[in-house]
Amino acid sequence: MIDYKKPFENLASDVKDYVDLRVDDMKLKTTKGLSVTLARILSTLVILFVLGMVIISLTVAFVLMIGHMTGNYALGAFIATGVFLLAFVVLFSCRKKMFAGSFVRMFIDIFYPEDYE
Repeated sequence: MIDYKKPFENLASDVKDYVDLRVDDMKLKTTKGLSVTLARILSTLVILFVLGMVIISLTVAFVLMIGHMTGNYALGAFIATGVFLLAFVVLFSCRKKMFAGSFVRMFIDIFYPEDYE
């Protein structure tokens, strides 16, 4: 008599091993994606910090220069504030086009690199 339980036990064991391998693969891909994302975020923050320091230095120089030219440092500060306010309005009006699309593309590239190359 043939024992039919043995192939089903092997099949169940193989399915369990396959599922475990798929879970491990998903963990590895998630870890890779998160590490790349975190590295990009941290490097962007460092770049933005340095850029902020440069902008602050240039702003102080701009305020001093305009203040010296006009004889009124408060006027120089107001002019610099107006320039930054104008830049803020432009960036705020274009925020969806500039930022949302780039983040979506970045995450697609990170989590699905082989699908979209």
